[in-house]
Amino acid sequence: RCVTSRGWDVYTWLAVVADLSNAISSALVFRQLSAVAKYVCRATTAAPMYIFYCAVGRASWNLQTFTIVVYLCAQVGVYTFQRNKATASKAVEAEWVQHYGAQDKMR
Repeated sequence: RCVTSRGWDVYTWLAVVADLSNAISSALVFRQLSAVAKYVCRATTAAPMYIFYCAVGRASWNLQTFTIVVYLCAQVGVYTFQRNKATASKAVEAEWVQHYGAQDKMR
């Protein structure tokens, strides 16, 4: 359809509005989160967006494509969990080391 059409049509305007609303909502809702958290949130919206595109007829349902999308979302989730777990573990270790020297000063 894009090859046969020229200029701005209704779909182009809808895409611009969707992109702007995504940017504004991301700025308002996720302004307290890190950049990594924002990208994780966007990555996990891939599965619902694929279902939405299929429901409105913009894409045809393909179980293989949906499985790959869900798999990638799961990988993002596992990566985020493992990274957060490693960061929390380092924080606990750092806290222990800080209080270690306090015992020597009390004696």
